[in-house]
Amino acid sequence: MSEVFHPNSGFFISGSDLETTNRLKWGDVNISLDRLLHQGSTGVSGALTPDIQTSEVFVIDADGSAVSLGEQTVRLKEVDKISVNTISPAFGDGNPFMRLTINGSNFYRITNVRFGGTESVFETISPTEIEASVPIDARYGKIEVHSSTRSGEAGTTYNTASSPNYFSPKPLMRSISKKSALPEEVLTIEGYSLSSVDGVKFLPSDDIVLPFNVTNNSLKVAVPYGATRGGLVLLSSKAGASLSVVGLGEDNQFVHSVVIDSIVPNKALAGQSITLNGSNFYSETLSSTSEDFVKVNFGGIDSTEAFKLVDSEKITGTIPLGVPTGENWVSLYSEVGEIYPLGNTITVSGQAPAISSFNPSYGVTGTKVSVAGENLIGINKITLTDESDSTNSFSVTGLGISTKSKGKGLIASSLQNRMEVEIPTGFQSGYSSGEGRMYLKAQVSGDFGVSNTLRSGFLVVGRPIIESVVGGTSLTREPSSTGSLSGLNLLKNAKIKISDSVTSEDLGFVMSTGTEMNTFGQFVKNLFKLPPSFSTTGIKLKVFGLGGESNLSETIPVYKKPTFSGFTPLSGEAGTAVFASGYFSGLKPSGVLLGDVVAKDIAFSGGSTGISFLVPSGANSEFFKVMTSGGGHESKNKFSLMPDRPDLTGLSPSFSSPLSYSVFGEGQRLDIFGANLNLVDEIVFFDQAGGDVSKTVFASKSANRISLNLPENAYSGVVRSKDRFNRMSTGTSSFNIAEFSGASGYYAKFEEDISFSGKYFSGLNATFQDEFLSGVSGVYQSTSEESDNGFTFITKVPRDIVPSRIKFSGNNNDSIFITNETFFPLPTITGVSGNSSDNGLTLNSSIRVSGVNSYGGYQSGDAVIGITGGGKHSFLPVNSFSRVTGSDGTKSSVFDLSVSGGFTGSGQLFIMSPWEDYKSPDFAFPSSKTSEYLSSIVTDNYYRIVYPAPSILGLANTDIAYSSSPAGRRFNERISGWISGNSLSPVTGVFFSGYTGSPVLEQAADFVALSNNLIQFAPPFGSYGATGSAGITGSGDIIIKSPEGDATTAGMSQSGAFLIAPLSVDVFSPHEGTTGTVINLYDNHTSVGGAASLDYLSKISFETENYTGEANVTVYSRAYATTTVPTVSLFEGREATLRAHGLLTDQVIVNNTGAGLAGVDDGVFAYKPYKFRVIPDTPAVQFNVLSGRGAPETGPSRSSMFTIVENIDGVDYYVTKIINPDGREIIMNTEKV
Repeated sequence: MSEVFHPNSGFFISGSDLETTNRLKWGDVNISLDRLLHQGSTGVSGALTPDIQTSEVFVIDADGSAVSLGEQTVRLKEVDKISVNTISPAFGDGNPFMRLTINGSNFYRITNVRFGGTESVFETISPTEIEASVPIDARYGKIEVHSSTRSGEAGTTYNTASSPNYFSPKPLMRSISKKSALPEEVLTIEGYSLSSVDGVKFLPSDDIVLPFNVTNNSLKVAVPYGATRGGLVLLSSKAGASLSVVGLGEDNQFVHSVVIDSIVPNKALAGQSITLNGSNFYSETLSSTSEDFVKVNFGGIDSTEAFKLVDSEKITGTIPLGVPTGENWVSLYSEVGEIYPLGNTITVSGQAPAISSFNPSYGVTGTKVSVAGENLIGINKITLTDESDSTNSFSVTGLGISTKSKGKGLIASSLQNRMEVEIPTGFQSGYSSGEGRMYLKAQVSGDFGVSNTLRSGFLVVGRPIIESVVGGTSLTREPSSTGSLSGLNLLKNAKIKISDSVTSEDLGFVMSTGTEMNTFGQFVKNLFKLPPSFSTTGIKLKVFGLGGESNLSETIPVYKKPTFSGFTPLSGEAGTAVFASGYFSGLKPSGVLLGDVVAKDIAFSGGSTGISFLVPSGANSEFFKVMTSGGGHESKNKFSLMPDRPDLTGLSPSFSSPLSYSVFGEGQRLDIFGANLNLVDEIVFFDQAGGDVSKTVFASKSANRISLNLPENAYSGVVRSKDRFNRMSTGTSSFNIAEFSGASGYYAKFEEDISFSGKYFSGLNATFQDEFLSGVSGVYQSTSEESDNGFTFITKVPRDIVPSRIKFSGNNNDSIFITNETFFPLPTITGVSGNSSDNGLTLNSSIRVSGVNSYGGYQSGDAVIGITGGGKHSFLPVNSFSRVTGSDGTKSSVFDLSVSGGFTGSGQLFIMSPWEDYKSPDFAFPSSKTSEYLSSIVTDNYYRIVYPAPSILGLANTDIAYSSSPAGRRFNERISGWISGNSLSPVTGVFFSGYTGSPVLEQAADFVALSNNLIQFAPPFGSYGATGSAGITGSGDIIIKSPEGDATTAGMSQSGAFLIAPLSVDVFSPHEGTTGTVINLYDNHTSVGGAASLDYLSKISFETENYTGEANVTVYSRAYATTTVPTVSLFEGREATLRAHGLLTDQVIVNNTGAGLAGVDDGVFAYKPYKFRVIPDTPAVQFNVLSGRGAPETGPSRSSMFTIVENIDGVDYYVTKIINPDGREIIMNTEKV
């Protein structure tokens, strides 16, 4: 298949097994089955798509497998070439997001769209349409469409096409090189798409200026004459377009400029005529009037009628009279009232010069001085004359005037109020001893006249003279101290030379710090400051000033700098005595230091050449320094100082008055305070025998504090320390260790006294915890001494506390000891509301109980309000529990509840302790701590629950407490009864009345009020209903009695109680038998007295040691019934107890003791066994055949019988065997499988 293909052309593929070809993959183009034609199994032909390009070709089979045919070449023919027909629109609008439409043909796989060579972002809509975005820098030219992935036949450009017409982008101006310029100056305009611009307008003019050096991004243009103000306008007339683009924004605004090139003359008097020469002088560029007068700014003064426009390069006028003298800046106003920056200067004067002062006002010849005055313009001469000798005069003229600041001559000021001159040196010629001192007068002259004469304007000073040292020479002066010399010509900036008064050695200079003048204007004093040290004991001074050098002063005594030659010893500790040698004259009181610490006991030893002192505390190994009036000096060697011994000054917790010792608890964290504690390696305590107990591990250590835990076995006393140099220090504070010996109890109510005892317990108190685990102190009462150092303190239990261990604190120690035992606060009732005046609590009424120390997890429904009295107690459930805070900030527990029944009589209220496990099913109140301490927490008042009269709502022989059937109201000594009703708790007795033959009330054997609504009672009632000869049956009513009244069942719709005879089965026969044997049952009471009966006999149960089986009965009379031994193989061979079942709980064991039974031969019952023996039936044993398993185990009391499969000579047999307890095996049977 190797050849050149063309879009839409056909192809043919030959090969084998091509009948299953599913598609052709030509690069990224799928040629599907509908474009293929199979030529049997050896060929496939088809047509290519118009967007085909040179690519690798794969033949894809129906199963997805592929075979490559290699890369196949595709070339465009003329019919396939790209062509562009139209572009729309053909002109840009300047919008950076503008899109245009290109119409043409064969727009397949287009990769580039270019605007005059500038790439564009585009989208191919269809083979005939492209949408392209105009690039921001698009060029004027044709639009080119190109495909880089396709190529035409050799020598063709079928993959590229250009638009037939030009696209003209709208120019976009970005910036101009100048915002203001003179005519003919060249501006550079930068922007985008500028290649189509062929004209520029400078608004507001309509004249078109031709640009040059035009590129797509810039062009140049010359500024025209006249007024130009605003944005520039770019014009384009190419390709039929007529575009004009106005530059917007500050960067594209242009304003014309006007310049004054020169002013003639440039020096003039006020009112004199002058000419302004320049360019671009037009009425439309200047602020002008109808008479061609223009507005000029002259030295800050505006002139509107003095200057007139002559032509575009000349303006004439006169200088306004108000213009200040000196150099003035002249500028013109624009047509919009703004000042043009390109002006020029002119020098103006209107008066004669005048001088007023010299600065400085004194000096030597050659000094450069400033002469101050007015109108100092055009000055060309200054004359200086000695006031005492008019012949001694000098002038500076001509070339001496200069604008430079260096060199001799005059210097003119631009401010016209000063000038500078150098005093000529010839004034002091000929002076040898009179110091050359004189006053000079001055006068200046120049272009504008002669000034006044300034008399005594400048003092020419002479040689300095020292007459005396102020303060005399008897006082020894310290280095750096101040002094002064008196004499003549002692100027401020003089230099004062110092020399040794003995050797005349030059010791340096100091500068005069000030001067003083007398009333005659003479400088008569020099102030100075001496140098910081002296190597001699006397000095002389000489002054060097503007006028020369002075004579020497008298000798001035000074303190010589000290020397520190040596010291001994070279090492020691604080307090060591040291002797130092050297020179120490003028030693200051604190003049010896080790480092920065002043030595102690400083004294001279051997005049000024030796001193002694003690090494101070708090210093380090350092050099000694000595400080005298002559300065300071340091030793050559360091003194090797051992650190100060640690100083143990205090303990924390500290003692509290009146105690003189601290009190600690065992193992307590304590702080030792002092100095140099960072040197301590070991803290040493005493033990009880006086030995040492050391502590080397600290919680923290610093120079001033050590924190540690009191070690085990430490005993009362003082604290000692051992430092790294093995030096011992003993503290000044003592301590004792408190030892707890016991408490009066760990259960107490609010405000109850409890006592705590122990050694050193004086001044202590107990701290409990509140519900937020914050400490609550007990109310301290007293402390008593029980023995030597043994104390007992009493405190009252505070409120708002919960169970916690007790912490002892006091004597500035907030945690001396914490008990191992937990203290349990007993809840205390502080108030009851809702009761009657006689403390009656009406049943179901609402009451509120308040208490303290009763914070806990109480919830609605918890029975935690107790009432006790008469040896009994009961608990009332609460409806809600809350905590309230009083106005004093204390808290109380509030229990709201409804009075429920269950307690009768009078009793005291109490609160169940919240820390009791009262919700546990195993909780027993009598054995609880609350019960143990009940007498201390009950209320002082007694309360009683007020019940209404009782009422009976139901009666039954089950705890449903009501039965409408007589069967549910039958009772005997084995069948209890239940009474339901209201106010049953205070019932004192349950009675039966109205039985046949007797109306007497008979009391129940026992009863209990299970609740206020339910009573369980136990017959018989008196002798009535008893078994035996006294047994009686009958019916009647139940009556209950209480202090609040009686109630009876007589008024009930289904009333009445029925007393029935208890079940009695005395004899059974036979006494043994197999399953199915009939057993005869007899009641001998029936024949004797008739009180017992078999009327309600319902079944017989057979009870062996581990098994029970039941059998039905047939009742023939009140005295006779039968039953049958049930078929229960587990009973066989066993003795069974026979139990007869009657109504409900009425049961009796058949004891087979019925001697004298009527109609029965007593001889039959000569042997009367208690139990019935079940005789085994004919045995039938079933068991599994053992296959692949061993025989069952046997033992001394057990044999095994089993069948096993055994293989004998290749044949399987069932073999039945018995293995006796002795292990002997017996084969019972063998049968082939």
